[in-house]
Amino acid sequence: MASERVTIVSCGQKFPASRGALRQCSRYFEAMFASGMKESSCDEIEIRDIEPNTLRLLIDESEGCLVAVTDDNVNDLLKATCLFQFERLQKDCVERLVKATELDNAVETWQTGDTFNLRPLRRAALVTLLWEFEKFVKHASFAACPFALLRTVLAKDTLNVPNEAVVAKAAGKWLKANLSTCSEQEIVAVGSCVRNQLLDEGAFSAWRSFWEDSSGGLFDRWDDVLRNSVGEPRSHIVRPAVVAYGLAQESDDFKSLAVYAPTKGDGPFTLHSVLPAHNRPRELRAFVVCSVGTFTGCRNMFAGEKKKRA
Repeated sequence: MASERVTIVSCGQKFPASRGALRQCSRYFEAMFASGMKESSCDEIEIRDIEPNTLRLLIDESEGCLVAVTDDNVNDLLKATCLFQFERLQKDCVERLVKATELDNAVETWQTGDTFNLRPLRRAALVTLLWEFEKFVKHASFAACPFALLRTVLAKDTLNVPNEAVVAKAAGKWLKANLSTCSEQEIVAVGSCVRNQLLDEGAFSAWRSFWEDSSGGLFDRWDDVLRNSVGEPRSHIVRPAVVAYGLAQESDDFKSLAVYAPTKGDGPFTLHSVLPAHNRPRELRAFVVCSVGTFTGCRNMFAGEKKKRA
């Protein structure tokens, strides 16, 4: 019968651990110890594809120790938790990366989410790129943006652009940088994301000229597809806002409804859940958060309130 204690080895370093504790925290180790293979009963198991420091953290997690997820270890730790299926610690890693998502790391965050099939990471990156699209086009990471991510961004109705010409210029810039490595189908897929019926005459002429000059005959073969690329006008995204209901009694100089448009530093997405008053931004400490919506929607709500009071 196998001993309850087991030694896990990585890069020559040995770490004592508990079989039972590992099984409870990790489906990987649960399957290993129940498999009937030699690893299920031997006293020493060598694990590859993980650094000793990261393995130590996984064992600490299994033994109930507090594992601090930091900027320095989050990427290695996330990879390990996905590989060895430590779900609770994986969730902590994902939450940290979601909160840290910004334009400078959005493409990398999306790639991490895509590699490990982590939807929250893909979504956080996508929302960032949709909202900051014009800055993204000028960012160093734009040219190296994966095809799948770019196509998803360009196809979204909620792409935050003032007009479709911005989309056409962005598609052209990416295609110029990637024509030599893209398949014909990928090139056409990116081009088809531009909604031609929304381009004015000058923008459409420039877009057509780009295709004729750069695509090596693709325009002739795919003329109907590219020319007839249609879609609804893009929805204008606005800053997120929190609709709050005042605790104080309503009066002429106090509005029962108020809107606070949080800044990035306020961590607006944390306001989806109930927070102690002292953890809220100062402007919200006298309010109960009741819903989250767009500033446009809130303006409409306030307009309705004013009519009622009139």
